[in-house]
Amino acid sequence: MRPCLAPNCLLFFVKNHARREWCSPACGNRVRVARHYRRHHPAPRAKGYARCGARRSSS
Repeated sequence: MRPCLAPNCLLFFVKNHARREWCSPACGNRVRVARHYRRHHPAPRAKGYARCGARRSSS
């Protein structure tokens, strides 16, 4: 028995294939969609910083 590696999934499954990581195709799809989103949508920048990483002037 192995725990499902998808975040927020509490289910266990029998690992009957070496490459199986999730309890269902739906869990695997959620993980792949989240990975695709992270790769193609950059993280939002922190406020108070200029594009080059230097602090903005307070004037």
